[in-house]
Amino acid sequence: MMDKKQTLWTRNFKLATSGMVISALAGVGLNIALSVVVFEETQSTLLNSIYLAASFLPNFVLPLVIGPYIDRHNPLKILVRNEIILALLFFIAGVVLNFTRFSYWPFLFASLFISCLGVVSNLASQSLIPQLMDKKFYSKGNAIISTIYPLSNVLVAPIMMILLNKVGLANVLILYSFACLIDVFIESRIDEPFEYLNTSEPLSLKTYFNDLQDGLQSLKKDTGLVSVLIFFSIVMFTNGTSSLVYPYFNQSSVLTDQNFAMLLSFQSAGYMFGGFFHYLVTIPDKKRYLVAVIVYFVFSILDGLFFFYPLLVMFGVKFILGFAGMNSANIRTSAVQHRLDNQNRAKINAMFGVSFTLFEVCGQLVAGALGEFFPIKWIHLAFNVIYFLVILVIVLPPKHKIKEMYNYDSSSL
Repeated sequence: MMDKKQTLWTRNFKLATSGMVISALAGVGLNIALSVVVFEETQSTLLNSIYLAASFLPNFVLPLVIGPYIDRHNPLKILVRNEIILALLFFIAGVVLNFTRFSYWPFLFASLFISCLGVVSNLASQSLIPQLMDKKFYSKGNAIISTIYPLSNVLVAPIMMILLNKVGLANVLILYSFACLIDVFIESRIDEPFEYLNTSEPLSLKTYFNDLQDGLQSLKKDTGLVSVLIFFSIVMFTNGTSSLVYPYFNQSSVLTDQNFAMLLSFQSAGYMFGGFFHYLVTIPDKKRYLVAVIVYFVFSILDGLFFFYPLLVMFGVKFILGFAGMNSANIRTSAVQHRLDNQNRAKINAMFGVSFTLFEVCGQLVAGALGEFFPIKWIHLAFNVIYFLVILVIVLPPKHKIKEMYNYDSSSL
């Protein structure tokens, strides 16, 4: 068996990657189908934003509840069990929906429950994947992992709009349940001896809070991590206007659902090629921060003007932003995971996830409410002005140590 200190592409990494590809192909299609169905049935930007926000609600508290548990148990076993439950639930949901009509509130609560299980799978994966790689391969490994979902978008987005019209949402849910079972079969073959907090002390309410406190103290000691947490939490708030993109296309007299699907494909193609670029080209240690800062500024300006472009320019801009955004995201992810130890990884990842979700949901709700009264293009521009200002206030000042964190010495790994 190949040693993970010698190569990224070990048997276990290949299995994990294969499982993620299956999961991503199905998951991307499912998310597109759900978001389209909700807006088409309600024709309300506010109800659509409430649905999107509700699907994120489990990310508020559940990661903090689950994080200490995952840090004390084998993340692979947690992931496999959870995927089996998801498969059963999606199959049942698909069968039920075949015999009932769409109803917004039951649909909302069902999605909320399923999202809870999705949070568990996501957090377990975040603890599992880094342990399948040596630290010196984090950058390339994250580039591969980050490319999976964009590649899935390129392949699935145009097809899903057609499939949804042909077979309906109920059958899409049933297909997703079978994809979950295939994912389980692949990932259950991983045989990595995972590290976790192995202690004879049972996880009681007291030890749970002690574990959480240990993770919080570890985070607070690292100025760079705290700065990245604050910066990207605000960025996720500004990203709340993404919930207005489909309503903008749907309400336009000249833009179509097919145009929207193509837009997703161009954005995902940018992510995909950005991931390939980051895998093939090594950004010098001392240049990572500079590259990230340039991307942040470019993103806030080009994306801020997005709704003022003609359609073809929209496609091009989304590709550019996807390409650039993927590289800056890999720089951030690799830097963050490089700073975390396996005993606190799930807890601190959970804190990041909770904060990002809280701010993004707030952004979606604010953007959705404003969308009932103001033109979408001006709301989107205003949110990106906030993004631009936060770069100046948090990312650039040396005292926040983001540069030091991003430009870590990879030769010492």
